[in-house]
Amino acid sequence: MDAWQCGCGEWQPAVISYHSPCGWTKKGGKVYKWDSDLRVHREAGEMMSDLPIAQASIREKGAKLDAGKPRWSLLPAGTISMVIAVLEFGAARYGVDNWQHVPDSRRRYYDAAMRHINAWLDDPTDEDSGQHHLAHAVACLLYLMWFDKNEVK
Repeated sequence: MDAWQCGCGEWQPAVISYHSPCGWTKKGGKVYKWDSDLRVHREAGEMMSDLPIAQASIREKGAKLDAGKPRWSLLPAGTISMVIAVLEFGAARYGVDNWQHVPDSRRRYYDAAMRHINAWLDDPTDEDSGQHHLAHAVACLLYLMWFDKNEVK
């Protein structure tokens, strides 16, 4: 009977290509260790999608391959909806995505963010929109981040 030696030292029958107790996999005549934090085979640099379906479906009970994925739960609850309310207000007043076409936008949105932060020191609510001043400031900062990412001068 053909067999292969797992990275943990145990010998596995050739018909088994995955050793679940230690996470070693035999593929293409080579033995690899699955790194759940990086979601790759350390030796080969293969992504999860490169694994045959039979191997990919073998998991420990309750496993969830979410390591390295964005943790949206880190956002403080309820704050993003406040920013979205400000974005909705702006879209209704000026048009959807109009902020992308404002002349001298970087300076103007920086100034607007700072005005809202300073106004927040006196009163958290913007008189004009009825929304939180810091939500307005966050919207302005998001625009500035978008300008940086898209190299808008």
